[in-house]
Amino acid sequence: MFSGDTSAKAGSLQEVVLSIIMGHECAILRPGRPGYRRTRKCALDLGRFRPSGVDDESSGAGSHGYDTSWRRTMMSDELGALRGKLATEIPVTLHLGLEVIGHDAGGLTLAAPLSKNLNHQGTAFAGSVNAVATLAGWGWVWLTLRRSGLEGHVVLQDSTIQYLKPIDADFTATCLPAMDAEVERLLAGLTRHGRGRLALGVEIRSGATLVATFTGRYVALAGASAG
Repeated sequence: MFSGDTSAKAGSLQEVVLSIIMGHECAILRPGRPGYRRTRKCALDLGRFRPSGVDDESSGAGSHGYDTSWRRTMMSDELGALRGKLATEIPVTLHLGLEVIGHDAGGLTLAAPLSKNLNHQGTAFAGSVNAVATLAGWGWVWLTLRRSGLEGHVVLQDSTIQYLKPIDADFTATCLPAMDAEVERLLAGLTRHGRGRLALGVEIRSGATLVATFTGRYVALAGASAG
C-alpha cells in the first residue's frame, strides 16, 4: 500500500504529473477529506492507466519521451510483496508450488505445477485447483487494498467452482478484474463501515484450454494486513 511504501508514493505522484500534462485530473487526498473518491479512483487505475500517446516500451520511454519504467518497477514490487505475503502467511502455497506470474489490466494470474498437485488418477487434485483459484481472488483483493492505500484482512465468504475438464498438465488461475463501481463499493464499505465485499470470477486454464471456472465472494475487514 502507499503508506510506508516510498516507491508506490513516487509512482503515484509521477502518474498525477503525467495525468495533468495529458489533460486528466487527479487529487492527492487522504481518507475523510473532500475528493477522497477521486483519489481512490486514481489509485485503482494505477498500473493500468495509460495517457494517450504514452506507450510502455522496453526502453521505458513512450512516444512523447516520458519515462514509464517506474510503472513496471512498481508492478514488480507489488508482485514481490504478494509473493512474500503468500509464502509467510499462507504456507500451503509452498506445498502447492504456487507462483505469482502476472498482474495487469487482464487480472492477476497464479500458476501451479501438476507434479505437486496430483490425484490418484494422475490429473490435478480438485482441492488444489480450488485452492489456487481461491488464492487468485484473494490476491487480487489484497493488491487492490494495497494499491488504494487501505489496510484490511481479506477472507473468503463463499464460493462455487465448476470443473469442466480433467487437468493433465500445469495450470494457471486468472482472477478477472472487477468493475470499477464494484471496487468502489468494496473500498467505501471498508472505509466507512470497516467491512467491504466483492464478488470475483476466476478462470482456470491448462495451456489455452479453459478447464474450470470459479466465483467467490470476498470480504475485506478493517485491520493492518495489506502492507
